[in-house]
Amino acid sequence: MATYTDIDFNFTRNSFTNDLNLVQDLTAVRQSIKNIVLTMRGEKSFNFLFGGSAQRLIFESTGNISVDDLSRINLAIRTEEPRVTLKEITYSFEDELTLVLNINFEYNASGLSENLSDSVSLTITGDSTSSTSGVSNIIVPTTTSRSAASPTISSYSY
Repeated sequence: MATYTDIDFNFTRNSFTNDLNLVQDLTAVRQSIKNIVLTMRGEKSFNFLFGGSAQRLIFESTGNISVDDLSRINLAIRTEEPRVTLKEITYSFEDELTLVLNINFEYNASGLSENLSDSVSLTITGDSTSSTSGVSNIIVPTTTSRSAASPTISSYSY
């Protein structure tokens, strides 16, 4: 039986029941982290401190993300996602408008005596011609592998 269950944010329907599909365990935790990190502070009604505001980091100078910026993401995850223990946030710029955030965490699945380690990799690509706050593409791979490190990689460990 699944420990964690949530609706699938792709809003696909189950072909037999016509209900929304569910995501479970690791997929639910990853989806939650993605939602927290990509939500802009002030965007969620009645909870204005919710969110990591990662999209605004795309406009920072390459390699010039401050510890405060990463601390805001850290605080958002630690506050809003009690199922995980955050281990490390690393970032790199693939080019001047492409930021890659790697979030390493541990979580405990039901029935296991030890925590499982995993990571979420978010690639945020800004487009100055886009009308959606400068964010034109957000990719969240479903594999646990980390992307190859670029020359401008920095980390913030906890």
